[in-house]
Amino acid sequence: MKSKWIITLVVLVFMLFGCGTGEQTNGNSSNYDIENVTEGIIEDGQFSFKLTSEKAVYQVGEPLQIQAVLTYIGDQASITISHAASPIWLLTTNLTEDYQFQAAMNEPLIFTELKKDVPLIEEYQFSGGTYYDGAPGKPYSDEVFMQIAEGKFPPGQYEIKGRTDFAVGEDISVNTVNLETSIIFTVIE
Repeated sequence: MKSKWIITLVVLVFMLFGCGTGEQTNGNSSNYDIENVTEGIIEDGQFSFKLTSEKAVYQVGEPLQIQAVLTYIGDQASITISHAASPIWLLTTNLTEDYQFQAAMNEPLIFTELKKDVPLIEEYQFSGGTYYDGAPGKPYSDEVFMQIAEGKFPPGQYEIKGRTDFAVGEDISVNTVNLETSIIFTVIE
């Protein structure tokens, strides 16, 4: 009877080692400490701000399918907001290398009418901002900047912070709305 248990134990050990104990990947997984997040939503009673990524993992060179959606959900039929360039800012960080790409403003004050429950949708596009001494994150080369600008993200894990920056009405200095959420995704080869 004792030999039966020993044989069973030996067979189980061989089966375990035969199945492999090394880590196996299917090309879509990664070894990053931060879990990918494909959707972030925040509301403040008057506005809903949503940031989504179609996928948690992209291939190098694959176009990013990331979208930011700002929706007025307040009581009025419509309102006017004032902002620079866009009411939505999308800031890119390479979490693997700690490269942070801040946004650059390319237009002065603009007024936009938001209708109740009608979303203002912006597809992701790199918004610029080159590294300078004292900027957050590590310095990066012009080559890395151009890769990101062209949408050819090198392998790594990335965070896109979506942020609103606008005022309700025509005076940008009062009634400001600053909502922030983020998503995290991975780029693999």
